[in-house]
Amino acid sequence: MSDFDVKEKRFEQDIEEYLIAEGGYEKGDPRKFDRKLALDTETFLRYISLIM
Repeated sequence: MSDFDVKEKRFEQDIEEYLIAEGGYEKGDPRKFDRKLALDTETFLRYISLIM
């Protein structure tokens, strides 16, 4: 793996950690992602119920 790849991966991890800790985001479960709909239906419905 090139040095760039390692740095890019670390950069992505840092962004994810920040958004979870400070931005109110939650890490999704890839097994729940519906590729046909391009959506995590469970998370989407939970979000909709919170804003209504």
